[in-house]
Amino acid sequence: MSEGRSKKTQVYTPWQVSVCCLIGGPLPATWLIAENFRVFDDQKKRKLAFLYGAITTVALIGLGFVLPKHSSGMVLAALVAAAARGITTHQQGSQIEQLRAEGDRIASWWSAVGFGVLGLVAVLIVIFILVLLLP
Repeated sequence: MSEGRSKKTQVYTPWQVSVCCLIGGPLPATWLIAENFRVFDDQKKRKLAFLYGAITTVALIGLGFVLPKHSSGMVLAALVAAAARGITTHQQGSQIEQLRAEGDRIASWWSAVGFGVLGLVAVLIVIFILVLLLP
């Protein structure tokens, strides 16, 4: 284990990020990706992750308003979750595997799912408020 990290260092795997995204959308998945960047001590990429996650969330909410009324968003959700997994694998995969090889633990699936549920609740509240405010 590297000396700069505590024994409680835990990172989220690409699959955990993907499942979190599938449950709650890109914002909670972004949080997990940013937490990984915090562990890797890359503040610039951490800030960019939050920015891209916010932009993606706003774009998807806007897209939700223009999709046909009875269309299913599951295909879109699956594509976004797959993209989140791919981004995590590309950006952090080798670092995650290195930490695992050094004996660091993977974060709990419960926390990944919990962040997804919290994200889902937050997005539903925002959508509910937008629907009430729009004529």
